[in-house]
Amino acid sequence: MASDSSKEAFALLKWKRSLQNKNISLLSSWTLHFDNASNVPSHSKPKISPCAWVGISCNQVGRVISIDLSSMGLNGALQKFAFSSFPHLMHFNLSFNLFFGIIPPQVGNLSELLHLDLVLENLKYLSTLDLSQNQLSGSISFSLGKLSSLDLLYLYSNSFSGSIPSIIGNFKSLLRLDLSENQLNGSIPLSFGNLNNLTMMSLFSDSLSGSIPPNLGNLKSLSTLRLHINQLNGVISPSIANLSSLRTLFLYNNGLYGFVPEEIGCCLFPN
Repeated sequence: MASDSSKEAFALLKWKRSLQNKNISLLSSWTLHFDNASNVPSHSKPKISPCAWVGISCNQVGRVISIDLSSMGLNGALQKFAFSSFPHLMHFNLSFNLFFGIIPPQVGNLSELLHLDLVLENLKYLSTLDLSQNQLSGSISFSLGKLSSLDLLYLYSNSFSGSIPSIIGNFKSLLRLDLSENQLNGSIPLSFGNLNNLTMMSLFSDSLSGSIPPNLGNLKSLSTLRLHINQLNGVISPSIANLSSLRTLFLYNNGLYGFVPEEIGCCLFPN
């Protein structure tokens, strides 16, 4: 019977073969270290460890605890990744690649995960979710609402569509939110006025409509608010003047009208 580390190694190799570009130059270390491996019966194969492979880190007993393949130019889907083979995985970073399609629900099997840059219903300790700059599509899953410890949510530069789940407004610990450069539509959820710890909100270059919720003026910690290049309309709420920490506000390329509070007039447009 193959060792646990061997199982992890073969799972990674199987996933590598599913990638469309098979980025040989960057994943060249992902290979078997014994000769004629394909001719050796599975019950007698020697132990193989992925711990020296690029992007892979292991604990003291040789189990994979970190996979960091950020900015590798990888192209493919996640459906072939055997999430169940990595019960000790704590860090998983696939950001700044070219992944597309859906996020498999099996990612919820990674119960030890602390950091995911890649939903995630069982990851109650997760503090960072970064799926930015890929080609992920479909709607943003309402299962995000179970990530009660989330303080950073980056989904920007993908192809997410549909409305923004109002349940994001329940993330009391959230500090930074970036859903920009997608295909999101509908209105900005009123629940966003509950994100009292938020310091940055970026929702630009989507297809959002409706007015700016006046209760965004409750966000006393907000220093950056980027809502430009959407289809927002209506009057600019005077409550924006209540954002005492605001340093950057972009509202251009919308259908907004009315007076801009003098306190923030310096920050409305780019240089």
